[in-house]
Amino acid sequence: MPLTQTLIVNAQPRAKTYRLFDGGGLNLEVSPRGGKWWRAKYQFGSRDKRLSLGVFPMVGLKLARLRCLELRSQLASGHDPSALRGFLFPSERATGRPMSDNTLNAALRRLGYGKSDMTAQGFRAIASTLLIELGWNGGMATPWNASSRTAKGMALELSTTMPSTCPSARK
Repeated sequence: MPLTQTLIVNAQPRAKTYRLFDGGGLNLEVSPRGGKWWRAKYQFGSRDKRLSLGVFPMVGLKLARLRCLELRSQLASGHDPSALRGFLFPSERATGRPMSDNTLNAALRRLGYGKSDMTAQGFRAIASTLLIELGWNGGMATPWNASSRTAKGMALELSTTMPSTCPSARK
């Protein structure tokens, strides 16, 4: 039976993590602490794999289904969806790794953010949220290409989209 909004909202935590299945490999994982994660199960080659599609309620049922369909289309074209995932801030030196927290923290300090104002983890979270709201497919696409942009440049681009949080704009 396909999932409904009511069923998802009413899903209560249990002693162990459990799953509610929607079909086509899409399921909602409910943790003992009450967190709800969308997951897609698929097979690539001879291996079973799972991929996170977002957190409920930030990612609703309709969007989770769309993301699962996108995953299925990637599989149909012969690509492993987990291999296509990128990092929001990829490393310039090592492919397949995120930019280090030290690099992002240094860029944030140069922009005037103190340690109590902003951290690399907070910056990544804000950037990810903004990109999802602007239509980027959270984690599936990386709009900032590490080969063409630096951490400082990325931080500057983000600060121009959020003038109220930029320390220099508050002056």
